[in-house]
Amino acid sequence: MLDKSFQEYYTKVKMVNYLSKTIYWKSVDYDKKIKFSKDRALPLIDENGNEHSQLFEQQPIDSVENQVIESYNLPLAEKIENQILKEAFENLTDRQKEVIQNVYGYEKNINETAYEMCISQQAVSKIHKNAIANLREKLLKGCESYD
Repeated sequence: MLDKSFQEYYTKVKMVNYLSKTIYWKSVDYDKKIKFSKDRALPLIDENGNEHSQLFEQQPIDSVENQVIESYNLPLAEKIENQILKEAFENLTDRQKEVIQNVYGYEKNINETAYEMCISQQAVSKIHKNAIANLREKLLKGCESYD
């Protein structure tokens, strides 16, 4: 009976410890997320010195900003001006193109790209490394042919 009581007590202690650690790490993640969102939406100060938050106020978008936003959604292949680089990009595999598009076109990091593609961070890193190596190799060959 004493053994059974101790086992129940020990199980409860382990459960409380687990829950305590889970709550702690979730709160740390929440704090990081809040800090990240605050860093991304810095307050604006108008000419009168009044502070406005970018999160809640809609700012007028002029034509230059509108063009930047529109070009953000374009595929990376349409943004590349160097013909050799464009051809090298088109010769990449679909997965390599997707990784390069996310990392350089949409400015996502490797972890965000991995989450979006439902593969591991290591796999995305390897695909990225191979894609860059392929692009570099084709660029160097293309530059040598112009010499």
